[in-house]
Amino acid sequence: MARHAQLRLAGVLAVAASLAATPCPALAGDVAVRLSLSQQFYYVGDALDVQITVHNRGQKSVENPIKTALLDGFHVRRDGQILSRSGKPGSEEPTRPEKIAAGSFYGGVFELTEHYPELRGAGTFEIHWSADQVVSDMIVVTTIPRFDPMQEYTAEIQTELGAITLELYANESPIAVKSFVDLAHAGFYDGLQISEVHADAYIVGGDPRFSDRPRPSIEFPAETSAAPLVAGTVVLRPVRAAPPGNGPTFVILLRPQPAWTGQVTVLGQVTAGLDVVQRLARLPSSMRNSQPNFKPLRETRIERLTVRPKPAVPPAS
Repeated sequence: MARHAQLRLAGVLAVAASLAATPCPALAGDVAVRLSLSQQFYYVGDALDVQITVHNRGQKSVENPIKTALLDGFHVRRDGQILSRSGKPGSEEPTRPEKIAAGSFYGGVFELTEHYPELRGAGTFEIHWSADQVVSDMIVVTTIPRFDPMQEYTAEIQTELGAITLELYANESPIAVKSFVDLAHAGFYDGLQISEVHADAYIVGGDPRFSDRPRPSIEFPAETSAAPLVAGTVVLRPVRAAPPGNGPTFVILLRPQPAWTGQVTVLGQVTAGLDVVQRLARLPSSMRNSQPNFKPLRETRIERLTVRPKPAVPPAS
């Protein structure tokens, strides 16, 4: 994986962690500091290059209010605890101009794992910059375990009506399973509503539009499958037809859907909790002509979606 490219699988975004920013940085006059990342998602062990830009957004040249070295203004927290700067720095401090012309900027790129080694491990980190009465926007980075294509995975969807356990079909749909596992590790599905229910037919979950907080838009290529679509089969809802594409939204079937065979990507199969799917499907919902249609009248959420490596089967004696 290239350090300065988005994590992609077969040219597609491979989701691995979440990133958020506050709407607007604080200003010192017309001078603002903005932080940005070279990629949106990160695995454990990835380099974390943060670009810092000092920008004069005004109409005239101003004296540079920042006297502090840019590296010295970074602050990193994990779980509310401020991390100390350590490690061997390899990034170079950019030249600081005395004046900043109207509309111009300066800055540099710092590989923060060189200065904060804890960033190489799993966790959620808050990163911002402040010095000389200038405060940047904040970026929130969650690093997650690296996906193992040789590993089989299971998933558990915890709802208020009970748990649903899935076996994921990595051999059948490797792109879909990788994206699903990465999203789950990043907490993407936690708190999303069950968005659609059809009694004795299927339920729909994982739609990022049904969330209390913004979620990134995710798309990746569709993978066709000849696997039979029976009760308990989990498929991805397509987001576009040409070229065929999927997103994070999944559908759990409660009865065979032979007409869908070869038209949808099979993610896996329910191995426990099909009765929970049935109870969810029978929740009272809005009507066909409502917006949104077939949505449970009482908000029902995915409390947590957990993915685990499937235990290895011991060899026969």
